[in-house]
Amino acid sequence: MNFRFLQGIVDAVKRAAKRFPGAVICGITASFAGILVVGSEGEGPWLRLFFAGSLGLPLFTSVVLLGERHRVASGSRWIFNGLSAAFLVVLYFLFGRWEDESQVQRYFHLSATLHMAAAMVPYLGVREPNGFWQFNRALFFRFGLAGIYAGALYLGLALALAAIDNLLGIAVPDETYERLFFLNAFIVHPLFFLAGVPSDFADLERNREYPAGLKVFSQYVMLPLVAVYVTILTVYMGKILVTGTWPSGWISYLVSSLAVGGIFSLLMVHPERLREERGWIHRYALAFWISILPSAVMVLLALWQRFQQYGITERRYLLGVLAVWLAGTAIYHIVTRTREIRGIPFSLAVVGAITFVGPWSAYSVAERSQVSRIEGILSASGVLSDDEVSPGPWEIPFEDWLQVEGAVRYLVENHGTSALQPWMDGGLPVADTASGADQEVSRILQELGLRPAPGGRSVQIRLAGRREPVSVVGFERMVIGEGNGEVQVGGDPLQVALSQDSLALVLRLGDREEARASVAPLIERAEQPGRVPAAGSFRFNETERVDVPGDVLALDLSGDTLSALLLLRSITLEDRTVGWIATGFSFDAVLLRRNEEP
Repeated sequence: MNFRFLQGIVDAVKRAAKRFPGAVICGITASFAGILVVGSEGEGPWLRLFFAGSLGLPLFTSVVLLGERHRVASGSRWIFNGLSAAFLVVLYFLFGRWEDESQVQRYFHLSATLHMAAAMVPYLGVREPNGFWQFNRALFFRFGLAGIYAGALYLGLALALAAIDNLLGIAVPDETYERLFFLNAFIVHPLFFLAGVPSDFADLERNREYPAGLKVFSQYVMLPLVAVYVTILTVYMGKILVTGTWPSGWISYLVSSLAVGGIFSLLMVHPERLREERGWIHRYALAFWISILPSAVMVLLALWQRFQQYGITERRYLLGVLAVWLAGTAIYHIVTRTREIRGIPFSLAVVGAITFVGPWSAYSVAERSQVSRIEGILSASGVLSDDEVSPGPWEIPFEDWLQVEGAVRYLVENHGTSALQPWMDGGLPVADTASGADQEVSRILQELGLRPAPGGRSVQIRLAGRREPVSVVGFERMVIGEGNGEVQVGGDPLQVALSQDSLALVLRLGDREEARASVAPLIERAEQPGRVPAAGSFRFNETERVDVPGDVLALDLSGDTLSALLLLRSITLEDRTVGWIATGFSFDAVLLRRNEEP
């Protein structure tokens, strides 16, 4: 056995622990908190501890790098470390005040901000462009290499556990694999990564190494790929101008991918860009920034449309801020023709911090926007008067009810309902998402006394699980079908369709109507849950879905010469101003038989 190799690993671990003690402690804390989260019913405190501990990794790493690079005195370093620890303690308690969905969003938001800070903090006020690039290259490669090592170790140990379980008959609980992941992800990986973080900043500035593999990847993979994305977006922008339509909301993700890929590719070729003989890269960078400007404008237009329709959410707010940042960065690079890259992570870290806290943060703005949507609708309907909800029940237009329901659902899942408390005499019961968001939203709408006015409600009744076996005794033929598609029976087309008044399902053979069945029993089923989504149903694309057993969706169709059993898979019903009608359906099969002659 190569003991020298093992000694090297031990020395690297000691070096990382000595240089970054705060980060190592946070990694160990996050690992064991994650282990305790696995299989824990009351995961709240441990999950919050995991969030705080894992955020301490980039935070304490930044503190050490700041102290080393700027030669901060020992006493001041202790102050920075103490402030960082206090910040994590505050975060631990703040996470407990936020709803589950908001916890995750805020965690990733703050994690991205702190990682950006770690990438640029050693070069605050220091103009060493090559050293900055070499430092971040080293971090990037070390992070990837640490991931490979930790991943290989996890895979090897997981296979060993599986062998013990399957070959030796010693039971290994499934949770063990998840706990093993936390050990590798937050102890092994950070230790290996931190052991390779550069410390000689002067040597980084002198280092002119540019890996050949990175050069090939950036110039012959990333840059052409970015060019393809730019072409697609340019063609799409032309389509928008010709057709006069609004940009699709999906464009936000495409432009985000383009921005990430394009900026990353420019960062990778930065050393080549500084060479005079590589002027084509500088021209490529200028073309990229010019092309990204209209794409950012399209994102803002698409987001503005959704702001008007559905209000602001954290995701839309952050996409909008990033689009503004992207446009501003593009204009700056176009005007100045700068080759400086330090401003990119620095400005992103500043934007991340600004949008995280304060009344201008993504979370405060989004909550106010959704509350304002509810307030505007309730005030216009007369439900809300003098900042107080009048006693109900109130019937409001179905479209307005959908808007209120969506905004209340958002508040329940992300912020709670404290902002609605002042409207209720005696207050509104605190949101309890443990019972399920659907039930909680229904309860709050009932507390507000809101019901949708007749007309507009849409319900899809569908098969729950697998259909029970159906007897085919007495039937002569079974036709498999879906929707309104036609099939051939005896040379004539067989069609199942909605009747002209949309209140029955009709069986036609050729051009003759052979049998029909009323959808009235299904309409009764649609009305049973009431006008507020009931437990066991959920909303999707503004349609309430209700699962029912197969016998409810088995309809007898009777006619003079033919009878049939129609096995529906689902049927969609809408409550129009004239009453309920069927608007669509799908079926698994039709069983046919000819009626006996009298």
